[in-house]
Amino acid sequence: MLFLITLFGAGLRLLGLFDDFWLDEVWSFGVASHYSPLKIITNPFYSNSHILNVLFICLTGKGNPAYWFKFRLLSLIAGILTIPATYLVAARISPSRYWRLVTVTLIAVSFPLIYFSCEARGYALVVLFGLLSFYFLSEFLLKNNALPLFVFYCSFILGFLSHLSFIYVSVGLLSMSIYFLYGQQRPFKEKLSVLLRIFAFPAALIISMYLKFILSFMHSKGVHDFAISLPETIKETAAYLFGFSYGNSFAYLLALIFYIILIKETLDLLKECSLFGVFCASSFVGICLDLLLRRPEYFYLRYLLAFFPFFIIMFSHFLYRAADQYRNLRLLVAILILLVAYGNLANYSNFLRGGGRGHYSQAVDYMRRHSRATPVTVETSFGNCLVVDFYSLLRKDTEVICAPPPDKRRFYAPEWIIKYSRDKDPAPLESLNICGVTYVLEKVYPRYSNIAGSNWMLYHGSLTH
Repeated sequence: MLFLITLFGAGLRLLGLFDDFWLDEVWSFGVASHYSPLKIITNPFYSNSHILNVLFICLTGKGNPAYWFKFRLLSLIAGILTIPATYLVAARISPSRYWRLVTVTLIAVSFPLIYFSCEARGYALVVLFGLLSFYFLSEFLLKNNALPLFVFYCSFILGFLSHLSFIYVSVGLLSMSIYFLYGQQRPFKEKLSVLLRIFAFPAALIISMYLKFILSFMHSKGVHDFAISLPETIKETAAYLFGFSYGNSFAYLLALIFYIILIKETLDLLKECSLFGVFCASSFVGICLDLLLRRPEYFYLRYLLAFFPFFIIMFSHFLYRAADQYRNLRLLVAILILLVAYGNLANYSNFLRGGGRGHYSQAVDYMRRHSRATPVTVETSFGNCLVVDFYSLLRKDTEVICAPPPDKRRFYAPEWIIKYSRDKDPAPLESLNICGVTYVLEKVYPRYSNIAGSNWMLYHGSLTH
């Protein structure tokens, strides 16, 4: 049964593999095209800490965007393996095989987990290595075998190489190790020796690679209010986990219910002296302290993605307890599971049908077909220029170039202007007047996802100079 669920989840993830590349993926492609593997590994700044993903792009097609969907294969594999990996972790707290299968079913249909499994970035890898790190570290703590410790080393190091948000996972791993060793009848020096045996080697390696990046990260400019407000991020996280609409009028109430469930389940697991409960509780506290003390300028749902399987495990375990203790609630529990699964699948269906991350390739092709002159000249933001340049590489017959902004232009105005918006329902102006040239709105290319991508509005100039 686990194989069939994994196969179903793999099919869902495969459907999203061919959605348009968007800015962050194009950035990774650019880094992979211009730097050697050694440079990518030794300088996280270049890859924005998505080292493993950028290295994969570099090794599978450096400088060649043809068949660009292959760059997403590493994330796809990680996303598929996340399903059986979750089953292993769920076995730590759930004695019922049936409920473990319910858990992995929710993992298989989870929209955010599917979404990041179809994207050439490091977040799907963080999810997988977070699960494997927890499982194999707990195996070592309970059995004291060398093989689980070796696999933990690999998972821990690869997790950090996937993305720096793995640091939140490492807080939980360290805390549960300290908790376990504290309860052992051993001398203090022996406990310390075991702790160093677990973390000294991987931590020294990661710190040596990431020190400069971490210092920059820790001293990043703070603001008085989150650029992405924390309440919105909290609501968004619950929305995608539960499968309800992010814009739902009851979103905050549903989010509150969800977090009450998570808190209750965490406290119950702590009462049972569960390593899983200690891991989750300490990780959540670590995240909260980071937000309160560092006040980061940006904080997005994807920074919490590594914990989505753990959230789902706790939610499923809560439902298991409710169904086990109150038989008259079993029908309600079954309906709730179906609603969560349906909501996630509905979100994914809307994503596939509604534009995904955006229609950038179609927009570039439209400008090629309807331009009055060659090369095709476009003005837009720096990030969108990278996307335009990427899709321009796919066809050599018509050159598409990004013109300089108005304050740096001297002799000509671009034929096209691309404005962008991340609003769900953008309301673009019908025309623009820039440097004496009138640009008329000609085409709008929407995106569905609230997680990433942008809507593009194409404006065509009435004349060129």
